[in-house]
Amino acid sequence: MTGDNKEYAQLRALATAAGLDIPAEREAEVDGVLQAWLVDANALSRKMSAAQFQTLVPVTVFAHPLAEDEDK
Repeated sequence: MTGDNKEYAQLRALATAAGLDIPAEREAEVDGVLQAWLVDANALSRKMSAAQFQTLVPVTVFAHPLAEDEDK
């Protein structure tokens, strides 16, 4: 992932943080998906931050076996 175009700066920063190498020719396509996803992810985050959802917990809990063993 290279280029000096500031248009995709957010995409590049997130990809770098995630350890993803996105070719410059795919930046426009990936950025379109990212921007659409961010709108919905932020809306869901705001909704789930409301007081009425503070006691809501996930149905599926992911546990790491080694972390559980350390608690014993």
